[in-house]
Amino acid sequence: IGVKIEVVEKKPLQHTLRTVGRVAYDPELYSVLAEYQEAIRAHKELKDNLISSVQVEGDQLVRSAKLKLAQMGVRGLFLQELLASQQSRESLLLPAHTAWIYADIYEYETGLIRPGQRVKLTAPAFPEKSFSGVVRSVDPILTAMTRTLKARIKVPNAGEMLQPEMFVDVMIQISLGSKLAIPEGALLDSGETQLVFVAKGEGR
Repeated sequence: IGVKIEVVEKKPLQHTLRTVGRVAYDPELYSVLAEYQEAIRAHKELKDNLISSVQVEGDQLVRSAKLKLAQMGVRGLFLQELLASQQSRESLLLPAHTAWIYADIYEYETGLIRPGQRVKLTAPAFPEKSFSGVVRSVDPILTAMTRTLKARIKVPNAGEMLQPEMFVDVMIQISLGSKLAIPEGALLDSGETQLVFVAKGEGR
């Protein structure tokens, strides 16, 4: 019946997550980052104000802007990175030496994606060119209509080839750790069920 006999053993396995993305054009995030920076600046100026209500108002402005950013998946080291680099912020609006890719991650794959994972990208506009990037953040809130999360990927953009709103194909190699594994050829897949035969010896 064409079954391939192999030893079952633990092996490091990987899953390739494939999805589509677009080069960011995100004036909303750019605006909220500016709002947060302005809130921090105002808070520093008001922190020595003797009127407590003024201090409380400054605190609330910072918390409100920070909450907006957290809802957009921008927090922690990723937030610090954007605040530290004017070019990173401007690349949300215009072509630059760095591009941000927004990739859609479907609900059933959200448990596989996390910041720090390496990414390969191709763009229909440059079929012979490939790009490499890193996942920097993942939105904490699903988009209700598409049931997806948005992963933000940072990509070096030499020559500013990737321009806002371009579409890209995204491949993320995800390590699944060491798992009990068999070769594909040892699996009988009917389309509804997957079967393996165990060789017990003496022809059984």
